[in-house]
Amino acid sequence: MSAHVSALRRTLAVVALSTLSVTAYGQDTTRPLQISAEYSALGLDQESAEGTGMSGIGVRVDYRLTRRIDVEGRALWFPMESLQEFEAQGGRTSQFGAGVRGRFIAAKRASFYGLLLPELLHFSDAIVDLSGLDFSTGGTTHFALDWGLGAEIPAADRWAFHADFTAPLYMIREEELGCSEPGPNGAVACGSLAPRIVNPWQFSAGVSYSVGPVRRESAEEPVSGDWEIGGQLGSTTTAGALTTSLRTLVSLGGFASYRLFAATYADAAVTFSTRDVRNRTSWDGGHLTQALGGVKVGVRKDGYGLFAKTRVGINSQSGAVSAIESGHFRLSRVNALAIDLGGVFEQYLGRRLLIRFDGGDTISVFGPTTYVRNGVAMPLPAPEAVDSLQMTVGFGWRF
Repeated sequence: MSAHVSALRRTLAVVALSTLSVTAYGQDTTRPLQISAEYSALGLDQESAEGTGMSGIGVRVDYRLTRRIDVEGRALWFPMESLQEFEAQGGRTSQFGAGVRGRFIAAKRASFYGLLLPELLHFSDAIVDLSGLDFSTGGTTHFALDWGLGAEIPAADRWAFHADFTAPLYMIREEELGCSEPGPNGAVACGSLAPRIVNPWQFSAGVSYSVGPVRRESAEEPVSGDWEIGGQLGSTTTAGALTTSLRTLVSLGGFASYRLFAATYADAAVTFSTRDVRNRTSWDGGHLTQALGGVKVGVRKDGYGLFAKTRVGINSQSGAVSAIESGHFRLSRVNALAIDLGGVFEQYLGRRLLIRFDGGDTISVFGPTTYVRNGVAMPLPAPEAVDSLQMTVGFGWRF
C-alpha cells in the first residue's frame, strides 16, 4: 500500500473518531477478564497470485484496568500460504501482540475503541537471502507496530461481538544482489534491493466471553489539567530518501498538548536527532530537526488516556548535498513535509505528572531540488515519499 493511500485512510479514521468521541457511560458492572475466539484477514499476497488477503484464526485476551482501558494480548495463525517475497511475506504467518485498548465511547449498547499494539510477525517460508546464484528461503520474524479502530456490541450478560480494522507497520532490511568484476580503475558496480516499510491492512472479528467475579464500577474520574508539557526520548527507523540501508535515529525533544474541547487536544512536538548521518543525498544527511503540530482525539479518564493523532510539520536536515566543486561537497539545510499518523497512550501519576508513549508512521514527502556539479545546475525530480516507524517515550507535567 502506498504512503499516500495509507495517509488518507488513517486521516479519515481520525476524522471519524473526532465525530464519535463523545461522553457516554455504559454498564455499572463488569467482569475483569474477556476471552475471545478470533477470525482475522491480513492483507498479504496469496501464493496463487489470485488476490490479496490471508484468512487466519486465533485467540484474544483482555484484562480490564478501568472502564475505558484494557490490557490486550492476541495470538493469530494464518494457515494459508502467502507469496514468497524478500522477508516481507512467505509461507504461513503467525502474529503475537500485546498492548492497550481504549474505549472512546462506552455506551450500554455498543462501544467504540482504539488499539495500540506492539507485536511480532513471523513468516515461515520467506526469501531470506538473494546474494548467491539462487535465493534461500526460511523463517523470518519482524517487530511491528499495529494500531487502528474497532467496535464491540454486547449480546448477553457475558457475551459480546467485536470487529476492528488495523494496519501493522514493519521494516524490511536492504539486501545486496551482487557486484560486477573490478574495472580498469578497480571500481565495481553493485546492485541491491532497497529497504522499505510494509503496511498491510488487517480486519479482525470475533466473539468474546467474560469471566471472573462481578465488579461494580464507580463513576469515572476526570483527569485534571488543560495543559501537558514534557520531555521525550524517541527512536525513528527509516530508509531515507535514496539510501540503500535502514537507519535508526535517536532523538531528544519536548511535547505539549492543550485541551481544545472534550476529547480533542492540540498536540505538538519538537525533536533533535543525536546522530550526524554521513550517508548524504540532496534530500537528507546530517542532523534531523523535526517539528510537528496537529490534534490528538480520544479519552482521558481514571488515570489513563488513549488517543489517535494526526500531525503535520517539517523534517529539517542539516547536511544535505547541494553541490560538488573540485571533488568537495557543499552541504546545506533542506526541509521536507512530514505527516505523522498513529496513537498515543498516557498514564497519569498523582495530581500533576504523566508518562506518555507515542507510536506510528511518520511520512516524509520530498520536493524537487537542484544539484550543482562543477558550476552546472542539474534539476533533480522528487523521490517517492518515505515511511518511518517512529516511537517516543515522554515524561511531563499537567496543569
